[in-house]
Amino acid sequence: MTELAKEYGTALFAVGKEDGTLESLSEGLVTVERAFAEHPPYRILLSTPNIPMKERTALLDEAFAASVAPTVLTFVKLLCEKGHIRSFEECKEAFDALVTEDRRTVVANVTSAVALTDAEKATLIERLQAMDGRAVTAVYTVDASLLGGVVVEFDDRIIDGSLKRQIHRLKEVIEP
Repeated sequence: MTELAKEYGTALFAVGKEDGTLESLSEGLVTVERAFAEHPPYRILLSTPNIPMKERTALLDEAFAASVAPTVLTFVKLLCEKGHIRSFEECKEAFDALVTEDRRTVVANVTSAVALTDAEKATLIERLQAMDGRAVTAVYTVDASLLGGVVVEFDDRIIDGSLKRQIHRLKEVIEP
């Protein structure tokens, strides 16, 4: 992550923390991120110097004024005006990291061979929270190639309880 992204993400976080609008800002950033992902040429258009800045910011107003908090719109317009719109995702990541830290929450990426039941999810979250000491929010993904079990990634840790990994370890023991 670049220093520029950290600075912008930190500044937006400070505004949201002071105003008590972190949740609204998070939601707005997700809305903008989705729009950029769904329409990649849009961001290229916003970073084209041949188009007057006034027109580019008017496009942002048109696209987001009704769907995001004014602070998010101002933030995106500022990135556009300063020529940093291509760093939007990194700025969002920096902001998200600060929000997560502020909430004392860790996000765990959970990949399982089959969809987990609500009871399995609850048990997994309880165990992760007991292990880490922080609140855990999970993002669930299904990957049938695991064959069975679960892989959990959070912070800098990976807990691989997949059947695929166990078979691989068994193969390493059997084969010299």
